[in-house]
Amino acid sequence: MAQQLLNAIFIGSIYALFAVGYTLVFGVLDVLNLAHSAVFMLGAVITYSLVALHGVPFLPAAVIAVLVCGLLGLLIEFVALRPLRRRNAPPISALISTIGLAL
Repeated sequence: MAQQLLNAIFIGSIYALFAVGYTLVFGVLDVLNLAHSAVFMLGAVITYSLVALHGVPFLPAAVIAVLVCGLLGLLIEFVALRPLRRRNAPPISALISTIGLAL
């Protein structure tokens, strides 16, 4: 029973992290970035591969993953979202763009 409670808290905190990320991005940019989850997962995969396959300690691996994901977020902003904002494209254009990036 205690293990199930801990599992629920752990999974709930992951969902909360995603929700806070979506809320923050939507509140600031007025764009629902559906590639947000893909960027999170890329960070998890990078961290896992650095730790499990390359023997890098967890903390440096996590810092590297955060830096890579931050650079990817900047790339998404400058390549996919900012040109749409400059053209005053409808909000659905940015949504479709981020769906494509998530795939």
